Amino acid sequence: LFTKKRLPPILLQKLTVLYEQLPKHFEKGLFSAWLSSLIARKMDFDHYAIHDVFLAGLVHDLGFIHIDPEISLADRELTPEEWRAVQGHVVVGKLVLECIPDISGNVARAVLEHHENCDSSRDPRSIIKTYILPRSNIISMVDSIYAIRVNQFEKNNYSLADIFPYLQLNYTTHSMAVYRAIYGIIKDANLARHNSSSHSSAEKYATNLLKRSEIINSVIPHLIKSLE
Repeated sequence: LFTKKRLPPILLQKLTVLYEQLPKHFEKGLFSAWLSSLIARKMDFDHYAIHDVFLAGLVHDLGFIHIDPEISLADRELTPEEWRAVQGHVVVGKLVLECIPDISGNVARAVLEHHENCDSSRDPRSIIKTYILPRSNIISMVDSIYAIRVNQFEKNNYSLADIFPYLQLNYTTHSMAVYRAIYGIIKDANLARHNSSSHSSAEKYATNLLKRSEIINSVIPHLIKSLE
């Protein structure tokens, strides 16, 4: 199905721009397309739904090519206005896809919703979880896994097999069906896990955990004031 169904030329053009201007986002798209389609297959989606998930994973960050490079490529702390522009990439991506013929509306909606969680913890519009497409939740899960892989696992020589504690701590963030699917995929892959049982690793882990606890405790008073 993937080899017979060609992508529209305009979409290929935009993916080429993404590859040239934002190669890290393009790489994330490839990773997301691969793992998202595996999850969809594990969940017994039909061929057309798997194709939608594959395509949504591939283009879910396409909106970034329409955001000012001074913002999208900035290696600094963003202002609130700039951060809102970055968050708007999901809306931009949806609008772009809706203008391309032969792209399923489910793909555009999955791109729009890929930063929304079932527990509404990242959902700016407070969409009820029953209305978030399963396709969207798959892309959201994979997007989170990629961030963990790049930001933490690569520098510590971890594999995706080490993702289980993260999944267990955040199992309510995504639908149980998606959670079970990714859990089964990684478990069946028999990947080598990082050996963190040495005393030095445990000591390093405890030190990092203490630092994170101190950061959380420093933030709590500000959160209370915000709620008030």
